[in-house]
Amino acid sequence: MLDREKLSPTSFGNGVAIPHSMNASTARSFLSVVVNDKPMAWGTQKVSLIMLMGLSEADRKGFRVLFDSLLEVLSDPAKVTQLTRSNTYDEFARKLDDMIMGA
Repeated sequence: MLDREKLSPTSFGNGVAIPHSMNASTARSFLSVVVNDKPMAWGTQKVSLIMLMGLSEADRKGFRVLFDSLLEVLSDPAKVTQLTRSNTYDEFARKLDDMIMGA
């Protein structure tokens, strides 16, 4: 993931970063979420929502679908705001799932 960030930061102008590696490099796929109260510097952007993705070789084929769905949701500032106002992980996950399924 650090090598990927050196090439080009994974933040985009919506206050969101989705750091990930350039290849399938984990034993088990995962998605970790950080919501910061105060935006932090990420490359040349400030971000409040960070979604760290790890991908296993077994899940490589499904990665593009998930990544494209996340990008579609996280490109909408109103949806990012809704997500960052979640009070619990379960609430965040439910909202994200609803947004992806409705996207």
